[in-house]
Amino acid sequence: MKDDNDNGIEVLEFEHGVRAYPPSKPGAYWRLRWEEEHRRRETTAKGRADAVAKATEIVERLASGVGTEVANARGCVLVAHYLDPRRQPTRVKEWSDRMSEEQERYCAKYVAPVIDEVRCRDLGRADLQKILDQARTASVARQLRRTLTGIVNAGLIEGYLLPRQDVLRGVRWLPADGTEEPQPATRAVAQDEIPTTDAVHALARECGERSRLWWRELEVLLVAYSGLRWGEHAALTAGQVDPERRRITVDRQVVETRCELRESLPKGRRRR
Repeated sequence: MKDDNDNGIEVLEFEHGVRAYPPSKPGAYWRLRWEEEHRRRETTAKGRADAVAKATEIVERLASGVGTEVANARGCVLVAHYLDPRRQPTRVKEWSDRMSEEQERYCAKYVAPVIDEVRCRDLGRADLQKILDQARTASVARQLRRTLTGIVNAGLIEGYLLPRQDVLRGVRWLPADGTEEPQPATRAVAQDEIPTTDAVHALARECGERSRLWWRELEVLLVAYSGLRWGEHAALTAGQVDPERRRITVDRQVVETRCELRESLPKGRRRR
């Protein structure tokens, strides 16, 4: 930033051609001008400090290649962008039906009531802490924290949020009694927890005998040794099995949502 006093007027110049002009008379507003997409843009500020803050934000958005029009977008726009099926998530090509439904539910129940009417530029840690405080259990808190992380990442990529806002730092969940959040148990499977071959075959025989259906035994062995996930096994049909080539084509799975069982592509949309 620098002052331009050649004409006796205190003009504040910033990077990317952003300029702040003082009011022509006492009590009037400062004017900020810049060029974006070959068009002249302008806004106002109440005072010098406000003009500097606004100009700094405009420079930051221009430097990141993000349009300044998103500066006044509200939380509802950010949430809608996060849930937009056309947006590609960071870790997968697209969400599964179950994941989409779950994220829509969490956003509608916890996120939207808090930030829908808040401008993204004004979002802070207190807003996200208020969202997380609604969780009643540790498992809901962990999932809600993942949802908030996804929303923040999407907002940073699209420009609704700026890195300096740092809205998730220090945001954590505490149970109602004020104790520390329990750490999730390890998901590693110990060696002694893995069923032995004899145990698997004994279970398979028992299923066949109790059901009086010979293929129940084969079903247990198939699940145990093929690597099929439960939803893929539930969706398995005879047409997917090629006994001559000893091959099973996995091209669908059954997903359990809150309302129904739904057929979809396998996890990660990958056929194998």
